[in-house]
Amino acid sequence: MNATGFTHGQRLSRSNPIGVFGVGATSLAVILWSAVLPAVGRIETDFSNYYIPARLIARGEPTSRLYEFSWFQRQMEYAGVRDALGGFNYFPPPAALPLVPLGKFDPLTAKALWSMANLGMLLALLFVLRRLRGLGVAAGLLLAALSGSALHDNFVFGQFYIALTLLIAVSLMLMLAGRSGAAGALLGFGTALKLYPAPFFAYFLVRRDWRAAGTFVAALAGTFALSIWALGWPLHQHYLASILPASLAGQTDNPFDPELQSWTNVLRLLLVREPTLNPNPLVDLPLAFHFCRDAALLSLLSLVAFTLRKRNDIAETSLLVLVLLLLSTSVFSYHALLAIIPVALWSPRLWRERRFRTFIAVIGLYLFAVSPLSAHSPILHLRLCALTALLFLLLRDARPWRVPRAVWAGIVVLSSVHAAWAVRRHRTDSAEPIAWNAPHIESPSASPVGLVYSELGCAGCAKYELRGDVPRGIPTAAHQLAPAFARNGNSLFVEIAHDGRSRVAQVHGDSVTWWTPETWRCEQPAPSADGGRLAAVCNGGLYLFDAPMHGRALRVASGEIADPDLAPAGGRLAFARLPGREAHWQVDELDIVTGRVRLLTDGWGDERGPRYSPDGMRLVFSRRARGWDAVWLRDLTTRVERQLTRSTGNDDQPAWSADGRTVYFASDRGRGIFMPAVYRLAFPVGATPDTDHER
Repeated sequence: MNATGFTHGQRLSRSNPIGVFGVGATSLAVILWSAVLPAVGRIETDFSNYYIPARLIARGEPTSRLYEFSWFQRQMEYAGVRDALGGFNYFPPPAALPLVPLGKFDPLTAKALWSMANLGMLLALLFVLRRLRGLGVAAGLLLAALSGSALHDNFVFGQFYIALTLLIAVSLMLMLAGRSGAAGALLGFGTALKLYPAPFFAYFLVRRDWRAAGTFVAALAGTFALSIWALGWPLHQHYLASILPASLAGQTDNPFDPELQSWTNVLRLLLVREPTLNPNPLVDLPLAFHFCRDAALLSLLSLVAFTLRKRNDIAETSLLVLVLLLLSTSVFSYHALLAIIPVALWSPRLWRERRFRTFIAVIGLYLFAVSPLSAHSPILHLRLCALTALLFLLLRDARPWRVPRAVWAGIVVLSSVHAAWAVRRHRTDSAEPIAWNAPHIESPSASPVGLVYSELGCAGCAKYELRGDVPRGIPTAAHQLAPAFARNGNSLFVEIAHDGRSRVAQVHGDSVTWWTPETWRCEQPAPSADGGRLAAVCNGGLYLFDAPMHGRALRVASGEIADPDLAPAGGRLAFARLPGREAHWQVDELDIVTGRVRLLTDGWGDERGPRYSPDGMRLVFSRRARGWDAVWLRDLTTRVERQLTRSTGNDDQPAWSADGRTVYFASDRGRGIFMPAVYRLAFPVGATPDTDHER
């Protein structure tokens, strides 16, 4: 603000109010036409990621399986969200909370209300930026209208980043007003929803602003406490133990996909070999990857935080927003909207100081970063380069750059220690990948005639489809989930999710037989060895069908039911059960004749996916311990259990080969945490594999 107390935009509005009004009105019309109106009548993937958990919470329905992709897709189908893919991905559990008030509405109404809320938050953001001595509202509207795919994608995808940008801008306004405690609380709340504001905590520590740091931690903890109350502790335990570390390491989605546009992704592509996703890096040096990534990101954060430590200029402080983007493990178009904060705050200063070349460069770099052009040729990481150039172009005004020597030494030591720990030798198994050419592959099932599995991410479609040795005749206009061969291999049972329901179909030759009623929701078929009976989870309960359309409920203890499997002899049924929201999943066995239910495994950790061996003498299942899933084997005669798989990922959904010599399973080892492929682990009949290899 200059001596008269007005910004350049305010002086301009007094000198030419009609022109300013025209610019603002035209820009608002462009925003409405290009972003808001297209968003109101359609639902893309990302909105479902927030809406579905909010809907479940609002309606009091189970949420324990939020991080299971196919289960999440079923909930989308049941809610009426079709022709879109979704998943809770790697979101922190509190991200399910903000849209809870919209959970009672149907999806399209909720999306329209969220779009209107986003428009309101965008306008509020522009007024806050004006209060921060940035662009006037009309100029801010123009900058927003020119924000290309960043603004469009936030509206159309129903993303959360307009709200996050407003939250950060309000926090900067509170800092300017000397209310750092309130700013810290707001940023702590934002970090619980999205990790982006987390580096502000390091900034508060460097400034020795203990009040802001304290309120940051308090708000973060309070938000997680509310989330634990709403969703239960086990979901948060899983997030903190495995999903959060994978997120911080950049191992979400496909960590080798150049569309992630992050420095972590660049280094991983160059220095880490993964046989299914990155078989030919420049050089395979995982130690160098971990050291370079940690050292580069910590150096960047330290450089900006220590340089700005004793400065109170809000425009310079806003450079931390660019740091948030560059520290992130993914920078998509909607993320880049955050950069509007420093651009809106620096532009008036550069114009007033007649630094027109820098002004043009700043605007140009921003507009390029938020445009579709920056997504072309992802391997070049153009958006990432533009945002990096924008940061250092503005940071040069903050010279001299200051980082204490002790901090540099600490970065080297910390990066070295973490790199050594990350590549340490660990016990592993001899499993090999056999199906990986899709973003998400799950539910393998084998028979004498071959192997099938469900695949998400086929080209040009938005559904799960069966792949492998798939028989003809399977209904195609729907999600094809949870395939299960009858053990004799004569038929395949598959769950078909479509039009708000799930049905089980049997495919035999060229004919299709529907086993479950059209109005029910029946999931996860488990046929008998000859295909003459079927167990399934229908309307949340366990059912046994003695013939098509002739099912009866099986009495078991209360709780969520999943993953049924009929024993080869047909008299027993294994299944996973969650006794309560705060409990662990356990594997139970039902004697179908007597109705007696017993705990089948040792019952520690979350246990899922039980599958009897072809001779009925053994059982494989997955067990989650310390946040990660592994496949275990239990001898049903001796009751001895042994861990079969060992990896740095999640191994689950096991299935036997027809001869009992091989176990197939889904695993995200070495891949993104929600990017499983199908692996095969072979061993002799009657023996268990040696799992004591070191790599």
